[in-house]
Amino acid sequence: MIVKILKIAAMTLLLSGLFSCAANKEETIPFVTIGSGQCGIWPKQEIIITSQEEWENFILPLPKSEIDRFSETEINFEEFQIIAAIDDIRPDSGWSMAITCIMEYSYFIVVTITVFADINGVSLSEERRPYYIVKIPASMKRIDFNIKH
Repeated sequence: MIVKILKIAAMTLLLSGLFSCAANKEETIPFVTIGSGQCGIWPKQEIIITSQEEWENFILPLPKSEIDRFSETEINFEEFQIIAAIDDIRPDSGWSMAITCIMEYSYFIVVTITVFADINGVSLSEERRPYYIVKIPASMKRIDFNIKH
């Protein structure tokens, strides 16, 4: 009887250990910054872009001078996807945002966005929306956003 209880307890521990390792697997996803800055064109949003058509529609309203500052505009959407974060309207241009970390878990991805006052930047008195755009490997996993102020 005691041997049977010990076998059941050992099997339960083994299985719970196997499942908890699989469920808690996490890995940092490398990303490439495509562009960042301040623009008043888009509404506040976090957006996942997975096709050339979505990408072209997203950058269409931007002035050419803004697009020219991007590190790249030709994206292979079979291999990559775009994550874009656009902040609230700020009362002046002394605000920035950055995608600081992207973590992949077994069933989802978490994108951490940090919004901060840019003490080194020049503060102009016009309203602007900070934005940050990155490229990551394509994935079918759900993407959640964690915004830190």
